[in-house]
Amino acid sequence: MLIDPNNKRWKKKYWDSIFFSYKKAPYFDRYTNPIRPIFEEGWTHISELNSALILKFLEFLGMRTKVIKSSTLNVKGNASSLILNICQEVGATLYISGISGKDYLNIKDFEKAGIEIVFQEFHHPIYNQLYEPFIPCMSILDLLFNQGDRSLDIINGIGVKVVDEIFL
Repeated sequence: MLIDPNNKRWKKKYWDSIFFSYKKAPYFDRYTNPIRPIFEEGWTHISELNSALILKFLEFLGMRTKVIKSSTLNVKGNASSLILNICQEVGATLYISGISGKDYLNIKDFEKAGIEIVFQEFHHPIYNQLYEPFIPCMSILDLLFNQGDRSLDIINGIGVKVVDEIFL
């Protein structure tokens, strides 16, 4: 999706939404200075903005995971075959899928290629938010602004309760 880099209206609207929703959150000030300039860049595609934000969030969480965009790989295919081809291209031996992957992944093809599939059954962690009651499935901004350095532990389910049902 294209973004008009000269249109400052969407940037203001987006940032104002974040600001007015979280300005009273305990860790808001810690993360706004590094995040705000990302929104000010002259992005032409939403994917560029998303990529920059994802890399910044990984940095905040202390995750040093190598990120490879599938668009930089020479792979083709659809659905299951595309994922398998990406895994093979990067030398993966394990693919972690959401639970809904059971509906479309060709497990036998992955087994033949020597790639194990693990289906993650996500139980949303419950953490203190600025406003109650707890609302699951918010963005990483919600978690960071409310929990700061504890965010990665919360993602990993350390020291928190979880929502009983699985989120698909």
